[in-house]
Amino acid sequence: MKSYECKIFMGSVRDGSQGLPFSEEALIHEIKYRQSIEMDAKIVVRLTKTKYIFLQYEEEGWEISAIQYPRFPYPTYTIRNCMLRLAQHLKNVFEQKSVCVMDHEKVTYFGEEGDEHSSG
Repeated sequence: MKSYECKIFMGSVRDGSQGLPFSEEALIHEIKYRQSIEMDAKIVVRLTKTKYIFLQYEEEGWEISAIQYPRFPYPTYTIRNCMLRLAQHLKNVFEQKSVCVMDHEKVTYFGEEGDEHSSG
């Protein structure tokens, strides 16, 4: 089986740097909710805290990763599509200014409404 990993990168503050932080528990709740409605694909994710830094700005954030899990093997496009839907859901629920989804081939950026870019 060929390995595959797809990651979501997002901050932990609502409405960019202007809002309030949300908890890890709230994030886990929303991930589990999204998994419960995607039962045709049992995508297991890993949640890791991270920190984003740009000049004077720092923000705590999250990396959410899904791998090609041998117990529940799926085509890479199925894993990526589930992660894209999860990213859109989390962006909306947590009022994120932007969220990125990345695998070894492509980076997809979800920004302001209708502002979606892919490269790779």
